[in-house]
Amino acid sequence: MEHFILSILISTLIFIIIPLLCVGFVFFIFKKKLGLKLAVFVSVILLIIFSFFIITNFYPLESFYSNNFEENTKLTLPDSAKLIRYSGNNTIYSFGDYNISYIYQLETTDYNHIYSQLLTKGFHSSDVYLETSENEYLINSPLKYKRKKILTKNFGFKNFDILFLIDNKTIICNSNKW
Repeated sequence: MEHFILSILISTLIFIIIPLLCVGFVFFIFKKKLGLKLAVFVSVILLIIFSFFIITNFYPLESFYSNNFEENTKLTLPDSAKLIRYSGNNTIYSFGDYNISYIYQLETTDYNHIYSQLLTKGFHSSDVYLETSENEYLINSPLKYKRKKILTKNFGFKNFDILFLIDNKTIICNSNKW
């Protein structure tokens, strides 16, 4: 438990406190050299950039999920793909580990095309997938998704599962790294 608390403190120091101190340092240097207005302007811009990165770390953009899909499958999502739901953790406090799940809805032809392409990319059919609280949250949502097929690939240090659902248009992706 002490190591976990120490890890949280170190992550907070590295990713939040030190960047804020750097913004403060830039403010004081610019204030001294260039004046208050320019120092405030530059500091506000830096704070906006810093805030964007912190917020997107806890609340990722849609591109985070499409990038995760592309990284694990080496395929680009088709234009018909629409992100429906997502769940998971991948923050500065995850220390490199993550569990994320997300649902994409596709046209039936894209659904079938992705399935066949994944078979050529080293994914294999399975009857089981790595169950995490994130993907169970999505699967047991009010829509009660029913699985048709499961493709999985184990990278050694991470696992990527794609659940193809019975409606022939929805996929659930589970990406886990430990």
